[in-house]
Amino acid sequence: QIVEFVPVFVACGGDELDALDYFLANKILRKLESYNLAYIRNEIEGLITYLSKHFGKTHMKESKEYLNKLKELIAAKIAEIGKKPTCCVTTFGCQMNAKDSEKLVGILEEAGYEIVESEDADFVIYNTCTVRDNANQRVYGRLGQLQHYKKKNPDMKIALCGCMMQEPDEIEKIKSTYKFVDIVFGTHNIYKFAELLVRMFETDGMVVDIW
Repeated sequence: QIVEFVPVFVACGGDELDALDYFLANKILRKLESYNLAYIRNEIEGLITYLSKHFGKTHMKESKEYLNKLKELIAAKIAEIGKKPTCCVTTFGCQMNAKDSEKLVGILEEAGYEIVESEDADFVIYNTCTVRDNANQRVYGRLGQLQHYKKKNPDMKIALCGCMMQEPDEIEKIKSTYKFVDIVFGTHNIYKFAELLVRMFETDGMVVDIW
């Protein structure tokens, strides 16, 4: 599988290579784990590190610019409300989802958010899963509660990410039924997280970024 994926991305050019580490980590490692091939995980992660180091410079520069812009937006929010905005990241599913959530938390903390456990927060992120039983229904059930929170706090933001968001039918359902959600992005788009947050604050309507 590695032999099949890497030449495809090399042939695609610099922009796609910027996202290669996330693609491999979320696409290939998930598949390998499902086949219980964890024994080659270290070799794959080494390849990810090598490629992202050599081809990720453009993405790193853009990410830093968006993160700096996000910091400015959060600083303005802090000045407005007199405290750090709160964020709760809830993880559904596998170990890879937990690792992805750690990346999101790191960006949020650097931007100026205070991480909390309560979903009655200023910003709630659901990192979703399609592997575990009834995971989709659990997400939809809890979105109903978030809608209740958002009615009390109209400035609350809600984001959905993870492998459930890679399913076209689920995206259409969210667009039509859960219009109060602010951001939807998939497992391959985590590297654009800071950019998506900036877009969330600067535009109206749901921000959807899936590929």
